[in-house]
Amino acid sequence: MIYLNRPVSPYRLTKKRKRELIKIFIKSRQEGKEKSVWKYADFKDLKKSLNQMSHEKCAYCEDKLDSGGNMMEPDHFYPKERYPTAVVSWKNLLPSCKKCNSRSGKGNHDVKENPILDPSKLRPNQHFQYANQTYEIKGINELGIQTVKVLKLNDAERMLRKRKRNVDEMRQTVQDIQEELRARVSELVTNPGFREKIQRQTNGLLLKTTSVSAFSAVYATVLLHDQPFQEIRETLQQHGAWTTSMESKFEEAHQACFSIIIGI
Repeated sequence: MIYLNRPVSPYRLTKKRKRELIKIFIKSRQEGKEKSVWKYADFKDLKKSLNQMSHEKCAYCEDKLDSGGNMMEPDHFYPKERYPTAVVSWKNLLPSCKKCNSRSGKGNHDVKENPILDPSKLRPNQHFQYANQTYEIKGINELGIQTVKVLKLNDAERMLRKRKRNVDEMRQTVQDIQEELRARVSELVTNPGFREKIQRQTNGLLLKTTSVSAFSAVYATVLLHDQPFQEIRETLQQHGAWTTSMESKFEEAHQACFSIIIGI
């Protein structure tokens, strides 16, 4: 989970339009035939704005949306069943994958009675830490602990297996680059082709830590705390091969990076 900069409200969600949609929603519930307000033309504009906010990722698990059947659903942070007047409140909407938005995830959890983290208002890295050995996300405080529990961020089938696979692949790539650099370090100066190859591979690792990539918070946490990667960075810096683009991504990664628990 990363911090999300919320853009301005979609232009179609005017005060007048919101009042109309709220009225439709409340009336349909009273009649026992709840209508989805997103069946109206407003949804296309809303979807675009929500995807823009999260870089087309789920606000909670950071999985990519609208790919492989993982469609985006607007999540009502304050559930519409309990807070019907917030059904189209822009500040109450977050882009979610179907699983995080279902009963097996956040569902209708009442965030007023039992608060969890809203990534458009609070910075997740101030509330989470990462267990390096178990691949688990842990809460630093009560809000973080409750968020992990409600969203099931360590679900074995859905989260941990994928997280472990992604992290292990990243670590293997780092190790491969480290070993090749140690064996051919002088070629960073003498061989432009080799220099470009290492730069391309390193930049690829850093790209995974940026906000546009899926699971960027965990990638950033693992990479920035990885000693072999620190060696790669120092080696490239010493030979003038660490670029401004790499440094920019490196600095961005610090904004998402969790603290780390070693040996648990």
